[in-house]
Order: sequence, then structure tokens, then C-alpha cells
Amino acid sequence: MTISQSLSLTFFDDANSERLLRELQQLSGDAAVVYGTSPLGVVSANVRKATQLQPSPATRELVRRRLCEVRDDIEQSFSLRLGDPEEPQFLRYDVGDYFVAHQDGNTPLIRDASHSRRVSVVVFVNAQSDDAHDDTYSGGSLLLYGTFPDRSAVEAIPGLLVAFRSETTHEVTPLTRGRRFTIVTWFSSREEVAAEDAPSQAARPLSPRDLATLPRIIDFIRSIGIEVEEGLMHRRTLVPGVDVQRGGLLVEASRLSMPADLLHEAAHIALTPSSRRHLVDGTMDGTPAEELSAIAWTWAAATVLELDPEDVFHQDVISGNGPTLLENFRARRFVGVPMLQHLGLTIDERHASERGVAPYPHMLRWLRD
Repeated sequence: MTISQSLSLTFFDDANSERLLRELQQLSGDAAVVYGTSPLGVVSANVRKATQLQPSPATRELVRRRLCEVRDDIEQSFSLRLGDPEEPQFLRYDVGDYFVAHQDGNTPLIRDASHSRRVSVVVFVNAQSDDAHDDTYSGGSLLLYGTFPDRSAVEAIPGLLVAFRSETTHEVTPLTRGRRFTIVTWFSSREEVAAEDAPSQAARPLSPRDLATLPRIIDFIRSIGIEVEEGLMHRRTLVPGVDVQRGGLLVEASRLSMPADLLHEAAHIALTPSSRRHLVDGTMDGTPAEELSAIAWTWAAATVLELDPEDVFHQDVISGNGPTLLENFRARRFVGVPMLQHLGLTIDERHASERGVAPYPHMLRWLRD
């Protein structure tokens, strides 16, 4: 039997595992999603049925710090140099919940940002047992596949971290008793980030005009309630120099193509429901309607900032459609406005006079409820 390589190590001691379990047991949450068609993913109960929990900031920081501490061990085991972990997900499986056999990344079957994942991580918070003990569960096995149909179940021990290559097919079998609590995250290759991002993201230095514009754009985004940090990026991103992290933006100015590119990523965050905004992380591949509304939001923001429209809709944005969009918006053939109006963010010209307010591109507010 050939089962894909995996690594097991102690992530939390018994005391920390117990504290984490007690905290997670008190939380409600939202349905966990699958990715590929929307910036937040979509709920697809025929693929994944589980609940994503939101523990305290202190707990999230403790887990992130511990993940960085064990990264060297994971790198050694898999002979990889890894970047920072993705934002960890805290999950609860109830009776009947499951996750069908799937892969997390590093495979041609995956075409979104998760393609760059190299190592997947699962941390068990409580134990699996066939006996009905408090705080344990039955079913809900993590199965790792090798050469089909070979597969191996991972023993769930509280505080145990299991890491495996992201192209490994794996599943969570249906839970039959109790509640299963785990933490999951993923590491991407540091070399891939450097190799794929650096050439395109450092294509040209920012001009003095760009350097003067960038702080104004950052200040605007912060003023509407979206956090922006400036620093070094450690993973591949769709937009050069901009990474979406936990509902905010990380900006590495030396990699930016144009400062106005921040606005389009900010638009996707702003148009995410407020209850889920903090979950937005990584590349956002929205539906056509979401993309059009983000384009309209971007134009409105650029208007307020009095940016050169050619800096906003340039050749390298929106899959090369920037110049076409620029032509249409300059002619006041606005796309995406109906969705913004539906969300209560703006009003089109036909209805603005009835309400006694300025029409789009004037915005009534910038963030979706």
C-alpha cells in the first residue's frame, strides 16, 4: 500500500488543547464554503458540510504564531521552503457533516490561487473514539489517499498536527456522533512566490506622480473602514503588489503596477457582506455580477480621488479589458451600477432626482451591510 507522505507533530499540549476546545464549543458559526467561483467561496453541501467558527483574536494569533514556529519542521519534512500560512480556519463538524474526497492545491485540476499551495495542515482539537465519551466524536475520519484505492485514516489526537502535500487526495468521512473540532490551513512555496511574482511585479518603478498618489489612495481605503498595511508579500497574488488578508490589504509598493490597482481589490472587500468580510483572504475570483459591481465601485472611488482614468482602467487590469471599460465609462455607459443600487450604495440617474440625491458615480456609502 502506497500512501502519500505526511508529517505528525505535537502542536498544542493538553492544557492548550483543552482551553481551545472549551472556547470553540461555545461558538456558533457560518457554513464552511468551497472555493473557485466566488471571492468568499460558496456553500455547497453536496461537497462540504461543516461550520466555520470565529474564535477570539488572541486565539487566532496564538495559532498563527504556533504555525510559524513549526514551519521549519514542515519545511524539513517536505524539502520545501514555505511562505507564511494562510489564515487558519476553525471548523466544527456535526453529525452528518463531511468533506468529499478532494485536493487542496498544486494540481492542474485547480485553477484559482490555491494552485500554489504546497502543504496542507490539519490540527485536531478533540479526540475520535468509538466509545461515547464526553468531548469525543465517532466517524469524521481524515482519510489520506495514495494509489487508488489505497487510503489511510489519521488517528485524531487532541493537539496533534498532521501535514501532507496539498495535491494529496483526502476526505473527511461523515460524522456519526458528537462534534469534531479542527483547525486547517495551507502553506505555499516561498520559491514559487519569488519566481512567479518578482519578474512581473517589479516590471517598472513607480513614477514620482505614482508615489504621490499612493498615500492618498491608502488613506481613502482606510477612511471607509478597510485596513491597509504596507510590507513584504510572501505569496502569489493576482494583482501585482496587493494581497488580500483577513478582510484587509497588504501592499508592497515596489511590486505595484499602478497605485490605482488597490481600488479594485478594495472594491471586492467592500462589497462582501459585513458578517463575512473578515474571512476574505487571497485571490478573489468573483462571479460576473460581483466583478461588474466591483468595477463600478472602483470608478466611483477614482472619481472621488480625482485620479487619471487611464491609471485606473489600464491595459493590465480586468483581463486586458481596461481600455474598453475606460471608453464605456467615459461615455457614461456604466456597468455594474444596478448591483450597487440594489445594495443601497448608490442611485442611478433615473432614480436620483426622485430621491433628491446626486446620481452615480456619487456613492451614498462605500461598504455593504
